[in-house]
Amino acid sequence: MADAQRKDLWLGVAVMMVIGLALGARFMPTAIRLSRQSFVVRRPGAVRTGTVTAGASRNIAPLATVTVSSEDPARRQDAEGVADGRPESGEWVAAEPVGAWLTLTWDRPALIDEIVLYDRPDLSSNVRSGTLSFDDGSVLIVHALPPAGTPEHFKFPPKTTHSVTFRIDHAEGPSTGLDEIMVMGTLR
Repeated sequence: MADAQRKDLWLGVAVMMVIGLALGARFMPTAIRLSRQSFVVRRPGAVRTGTVTAGASRNIAPLATVTVSSEDPARRQDAEGVADGRPESGEWVAAEPVGAWLTLTWDRPALIDEIVLYDRPDLSSNVRSGTLSFDDGSVLIVHALPPAGTPEHFKFPPKTTHSVTFRIDHAEGPSTGLDEIMVMGTLR
C-alpha cells in the first residue's frame, strides 16, 4: 500500500471512531434505559410502626417502593410522583404503552380493600384496559379509565398482600401511563 492510501485509511478509521463515540454518547443513555426490565423509582422513608385501629384505612401507596417497567424522564414523566398521594404532582408515562407495568411493594404485609387509579389528564392518551395483580396470584380486570384524570375506584373484599402490580393491556395515544395510584388499607 502506498503511504497516501495508508494515510487515507487511518483517517477514515479515525473519522468512524469519532462518529461512533458521538452516536454512543447521544443514544447510549436511552438504550440503557430501554433495555432495563425494571428499575426502582422511589423507595419510601422510614415507616413508623405501631398499632392501627379498626377502620383507620388510608392511602398506603406513598409507603411503598415503586418499580416500573419503563419511564420517560426526558419529558419529566419519570413516575416519581405517581404514588405520592397527590394527583397531578407527578405522573408516570411508559416508554412502551402496551405491556407497561408499575408495582408497589411494601416491606410489611398490607391489608387493603380499595385501589384508586387516575388516568393521565392528557385526553389524547388513555388507558383502555389493564390488570391489577396481587402477590397471592389474584387479579382484577381494569376497564377503560375515565379520561382527564378522573379517579376510578376498585373496591374488593379485604386482602393481605405485600405487592400490587398495575399492567396496561390496551392503550390509545402516544404517551399512556398513570397520573396517580392510591391503595387504601393499613400496614401490619
